Amino acid sequence: MSTATVAIALFTRDLRVHDNPVLHAACRAAAQVVPLFVLDTAILRGGSMSANRAVFLAEALADLDAHLRERHGYLVLRCGSVVQQVERIVADLQVTEVHLAADVSGYSHRREQALRARLAAQGCQLRVQVSRRGELRPPALVEPCVTLSRHTAPVAQPMG
Repeated sequence: MSTATVAIALFTRDLRVHDNPVLHAACRAAAQVVPLFVLDTAILRGGSMSANRAVFLAEALADLDAHLRERHGYLVLRCGSVVQQVERIVADLQVTEVHLAADVSGYSHRREQALRARLAAQGCQLRVQVSRRGELRPPALVEPCVTLSRHTAPVAQPMG
């Protein structure tokens, strides 16, 4: 475990718990982890969110939240700019690391650059996790990490 006491596991495309490299890295890095998903208004306004996709996303987020609750945590769900929402939680909880999955889209690269710059100004590091199929086996998360639940109530509302 590093010296970080609070880290964010920022979920984007990969909404698994059991072998998720972002969650695994955040749990190894900090004593407390905020599992976060931001409903990105830039993507929502982009027109690519059909009714079927919205239902699928809602079900996937509910499933992620249920798996986190099995580990005594919950998914923090925000809506807005990813960068602004992450910045707010970093400032409110004095987060020292944010973990994010590497992605290949142009939008995700711009988001990563913006996050890196804005978080650095707050003394917080962005850690980008590269996922390789089969790299993490399910036992990697057998010991559930301690997630922030009671501590995030004033600044982040749980799902459900």
